[in-house]
Amino acid sequence: MGKPINIPTFSYELNTMVRKHRETKGYTQEEFAFLIGKPLEEIQNNENLTSDSSYDINHTNFYARILSKKPKEMFFEDSFEEANINIIATKTTVKNKRTGIEIDKFKGTSSFNKKSMEIESYSLPIKPVYDVTIEDENKVLKIMDQWLREGYFKIGITGYKLYQDLLAQHAEGKIQLPDSFRPILVSRAITTMCGRRKKPKLLPHRKLPKTLEKWLLYKEDV
Repeated sequence: MGKPINIPTFSYELNTMVRKHRETKGYTQEEFAFLIGKPLEEIQNNENLTSDSSYDINHTNFYARILSKKPKEMFFEDSFEEANINIIATKTTVKNKRTGIEIDKFKGTSSFNKKSMEIESYSLPIKPVYDVTIEDENKVLKIMDQWLREGYFKIGITGYKLYQDLLAQHAEGKIQLPDSFRPILVSRAITTMCGRRKKPKLLPHRKLPKTLEKWLLYKEDV
């Protein structure tokens, strides 16, 4: 087993339930990171059973909204009585010989009030495979390029707001999204638009009031 860690009980519960609801929703760690405006590494650490990192409990409502859950569903139905919990866990990387896909396997035990309990084991893909095509990516990029020219990004926008606006416009019949539409398509379009040398392009919006979410802005000639 690995080195013991001590973590607040609510933080452990939030880490666990965010991961489970994220997987049920079909979002990868990379996609969830984009939607909440955080680096992928932070999500990986939060869902690493051998780490004492955790999701921000102050943002529970935000996580619940993204995952289509009620805030109370972000914690265990029967919470632990202790304020903190001790965890001893291991992370093992396994590679499928046939597909070449690597996954991290986590297992461990928790202890509190001198009682020990097995933690439900789980696995996470290291590099998820997305069922999307170049045509799908280009279709979403074309829509977002049009929005860029129309000034959509001038006031600054978060990844989650952008994703929701695309879904809303599709539902109203104003745009046509690919059947495979998911957050990774939006994230990849953003990466392309921010990486261009010539205008129109997107740049991080650094002049907004301090926020824990990433904002994006079309920056004109300055």
